[in-house]
Amino acid sequence: MKILLLENDSNKGQEILEVLEKDNHQVDQRFCVNKIKTELSKTKYDVLIADLKVPLKNSGEEKLTYGAGLIQYVFDSVQIFHRPKAVFVITEYQDEDIVEGLKSYPVSIIPYSPVGEWKKLLRQRLAYYGRLQCDIAVITAVDVEFEAFSKWEWNLEDKVKDLTYYSKEIRNVQNQTIRIILVRQEQMGMVAATNLTDKIINYFTPKCIIMGGICAGRKNRVQMGDVIVAVSAWDYGSGSVEKKNTNENEEIEFIPAPNYISISEEIKNIFAKYDTNLLAQFNKEIFYAAVREEDVDLITMSMNMRKQKSKIHLGAMASGAAVIKNEKFTNMFVKAQNRKYVGLDMETYGVYYAARQSSRNLQYFCVKSVSDYSDNDKDDKYQQYSALLSCEVIKYYINNNFEL
Repeated sequence: MKILLLENDSNKGQEILEVLEKDNHQVDQRFCVNKIKTELSKTKYDVLIADLKVPLKNSGEEKLTYGAGLIQYVFDSVQIFHRPKAVFVITEYQDEDIVEGLKSYPVSIIPYSPVGEWKKLLRQRLAYYGRLQCDIAVITAVDVEFEAFSKWEWNLEDKVKDLTYYSKEIRNVQNQTIRIILVRQEQMGMVAATNLTDKIINYFTPKCIIMGGICAGRKNRVQMGDVIVAVSAWDYGSGSVEKKNTNENEEIEFIPAPNYISISEEIKNIFAKYDTNLLAQFNKEIFYAAVREEDVDLITMSMNMRKQKSKIHLGAMASGAAVIKNEKFTNMFVKAQNRKYVGLDMETYGVYYAARQSSRNLQYFCVKSVSDYSDNDKDDKYQQYSALLSCEVIKYYINNNFEL
């Protein structure tokens, strides 16, 4: 992990550095509060380790209140751009009121003494926070999506606060070790998606967030089983409801105010190279897995979809709060806002919103496969296959295109 250390006592500082460097952490040491604030304004660190009795500026007077003030600044200031994931205080001052006051913050206080157990505690707690870190977080919203991704051999981890997650490590084509977590929403919808994405960013500090699964497709523009990469997303329910300007009976009308959030050009360019032949390869993987599991329905579906030749579409995804089973509704409230949209779901905009609002510079995108058209014929016939196809596309991206 990347660690910022505030310690101006040379002997104690050297002890801490030896512990950190033994576990191969990258450490930058500074000797006063002002220098720490400067570093946090320009550089992203995983952990801040600080003493309490420190000076405001180099060679200045040391006070416990200066160290305590820094901790409060880290958690309370709106000016700090890169807030560390974890803050540790290593101090010999355990009986001070100032130390008690810090316990109201999510800070780990480690008692220091030359012959104490502080080294063991520090290593244990750093190991815990290191285990929480990941490179990629994959989010699913419903059972069929989670079950599709679950086939990718995950390890169940301990529950983190109010969030259960699964993890795995892979070696990509660049021979880099990629740590991935899989998380499922507790319920469908944008609010749940936004909340979960925000938690993931705060708990795990991923470099990339991916939403996978199933979605509705735009009829006559995409086919069942096609793959949609949401290059932009918007909440089609954003706007105002007003009285319609008419001399007849009082009517109301919806005035949309869409706000589009887009993924990066880098991600778009990667998926622009994915083609029908690649999707046919994924279809074979699904077929072979279905044969091994003797899943007759999935075997039949994959054979039918092979004849259809699924395509990949890069376009706008509309997100809304309700499950839609009416074509007239989508024409009135979705197509009317964006005649080029290709997909419809309940979560993507929420994921994009939380990711964009984060102070961390991370990638985010959604890859979903079409399982219905949001019309009266909506059913679950294509859901299993479409969820598995989305999973295969995302697995391929992680193995072949994601780089640390």
